[in-house]
Amino acid sequence: MDVDIELKSSAVSDGDGILSVNVLGDMQWDGPCCTLSCDLLDEDGSTIHTCIRAEDGFVVIEQQGSRSSRLMVRKGERIVSDYATPYGALLVGVTGLHVEDALTPQGGRLALVYEVDVNAASVGANTIEILVRRTCSDE
Repeated sequence: MDVDIELKSSAVSDGDGILSVNVLGDMQWDGPCCTLSCDLLDEDGSTIHTCIRAEDGFVVIEQQGSRSSRLMVRKGERIVSDYATPYGALLVGVTGLHVEDALTPQGGRLALVYEVDVNAASVGANTIEILVRRTCSDE
């Protein structure tokens, strides 16, 4: 189903640094799992395909394109990944502080607050809010 997707992201400590983007995307349901997909533009104008999956309080945001990333958030859980760099490995943890999944087949809201740590040292908390509305062509 075609949907309007509004993505907002900010650092918890910096309310002025809110990044907000509105895009057209697609929403699919497979049982209790909702998948949102859309294309975003990187700073250099290249396309980044973004896929957001939410199910039972577990959210995965994957991006593929000029840069690739995967963010996994579950409330109350720390998810750790190793990241190889030219200077050595980094241990990056993401702890879900808040997950609100109010998505329905008609649209809704998905909100995340999570803390990031590198080698067990906190580097800050971030928020992501995703608002989804059916487009007029799907009503």
